[in-house]
Formats: sequence, C-alpha cells, structure tokens
Amino acid sequence: MPKITSQGSPAKTSRLKTSSNSPRKTKQTEPRQEEDRSQWRPSRIPQTAKINKSAALTYYHLSRTNGLDGLSFETVTKLSGHGDTVVKMFLYSESEVEMRAWEKYGGPKGFERMLDDKEAKFYSKNGGVQSGKTFHRPRDYPSKVSATLEPRVRVMGPPEQSHVPDPETSTPGLIAMRDLLVGRGQQWMWNAINKVISNKWEAKYGRKLRRRDRESLVDCALKILDMKYPPRPTTTSSSPESSSFQALIATLTRAHSPTYEPGYDDPEVIKFHFDGFTGEHLVHWTQKYSDEVYACLIKIIQEHGLDGWMRARWLVYDQVSRTFKQSQSTGM
Repeated sequence: MPKITSQGSPAKTSRLKTSSNSPRKTKQTEPRQEEDRSQWRPSRIPQTAKINKSAALTYYHLSRTNGLDGLSFETVTKLSGHGDTVVKMFLYSESEVEMRAWEKYGGPKGFERMLDDKEAKFYSKNGGVQSGKTFHRPRDYPSKVSATLEPRVRVMGPPEQSHVPDPETSTPGLIAMRDLLVGRGQQWMWNAINKVISNKWEAKYGRKLRRRDRESLVDCALKILDMKYPPRPTTTSSSPESSSFQALIATLTRAHSPTYEPGYDDPEVIKFHFDGFTGEHLVHWTQKYSDEVYACLIKIIQEHGLDGWMRARWLVYDQVSRTFKQSQSTGM
C-alpha cells in the first residue's frame, strides 16, 4: 500500500542509481600527446619573418582572447589596398608565434597533428577541397589533403560556360600562400613570383602553369626568398637626410642600367661576362663598386643601428631591380 503524504497524495519514491546498475556514459577523449620539449625540432621559419596579428591568430589557430599575450610586436602604418585609408598593423615575429602554437598543442608534432585533424574535418563538413573553401594553415606546414586529392574531372561545356580556375589561386595551398604573404605585408613578393612564372615559364612553354605544378614551384620560391628578403619597412624610422644615407643614395645613383654598347657602360660599376657553356651574357656590379655599397651600409648601421640597416638594404634591393630590369627584359 503506497504511503500517503501529509498533503494526501501518494509519495513518489526514487531509487538511487549507482554505477553498478546504471553506468553513466562518458565522452571518451584522446589525451593530448605531449612531446618532450628537449626533443622539439628547430623552427624552419626565418628569424626575420613577420606576420600580422590577424594572420597569426588564424593560421596558427590561437585564441583571439589571449593567444598572443606576452609576445612583443611592432606597430606600423600602411595604406589600405585601395590606397585611400591609413591603417595600423601589428607585426609579430612568426617564429615566436609558431612557438606559442607548439606550446599550446604539445610541440611541433602535436601542432601538425592538430592541423591535419582540423583540416580533414573542415573539408568533410564543407564538401571537400573542390568546394573552393580554404582551410588556413601556415605555409611551412603544407596541406596533406590537397596534396593527395586529385582535382575531380570537370564536365566541359561550351568555352563560355567552362570554369577555368585562376592559375595563381588554383589550389587551396596557393590561396593559403597568397593570403599569408598579404598578411605579412608582402603582396609585392606574390606579384613578383607570379610575374616571373608568366614571363619565363609560361612564355617559354606556351601554356599556363596550374594546380600542384604551380603550387610546388611557388612554395620552392618562397622558401628561398623568405631567407633573402625580410619584410619591406612601411615606416621611415631612419632619416634619409643623414650623411650616411645620403652617401648610400649618391653611390647607388651611379648604378646605371647596362647599355651593352662599347664605351658607354662605366667599367667601375658594370661588369660583363659571357658564359661559353650556356651562351648567356651575364652582367654584375664590379667587386670595387659592391665594396663601396657595403661601406655605406656599415656606416648606416653604425649611425642608425639595425633599424637603419633594414631601411637601407631595401634601397639597395630596389636599385638592383632598376639597374638590371633592361637586361632581364632582353634575356641577357
């Protein structure tokens, strides 16, 4: 007979469920595999490489709340893509950002494992690599998904209806490399690489270079250029009116484009060499002139420190480009 409570209604009795008669289901999670820090490989990112805040958080999958807390950064201003607005950019050392990601995800192997897992889930959710959507990961951690999946066969309609992907962004890897360079403020490098591919490779073979062939070529170029060309300064931290800068500028103005006409090129500056094996005409700055440029750079470093050197070397890069533009266009 049921118990009657003081309110006159049958009392509800409940039976305590124990782990023996009703086990609770628990979510099984894989423990994060932590690498011994002493076994972490060295970073492959150049020490001079910079990355802006937005790209750092996106590509290295760090918390937007505190993912970069404690890391030093440089504040620079630049014109927006349309050239009508001045915007602030916060640049971090990319190798330090990478280290923060390693610490969060259990070392370099743990970080790469996280990227692979997230990328697989991303493309599974969004309809695969051919969906056109891109999973963001650092360039030094290439996608295993896009490398193993071949593009699907397209049904070709009339020419005006066929979709031909832009060669420069025909794979997720190419899109990621472009976005990363833009995030670093190095759009110029992306444009220069694609210009060389167009002028040298495509003009020679008569067809566009796309997909994995282009991606591997661009990736190889970036690994070389990243070591040679640090980010271009966006501010003039050292005054070009100083005596050391004026001496460099005066020296660089002597570096004229070669005319290839006897008696017209300054033998103190321009040196020619014919390679009998390849049949190529090569042109260089002379050792004497190069030594003059180096001497100017040393004085700038002594007067302005490394900030001055970072600005000055770009004056040299730009002058080299202007000097030899003619020889490149003529194939010399």
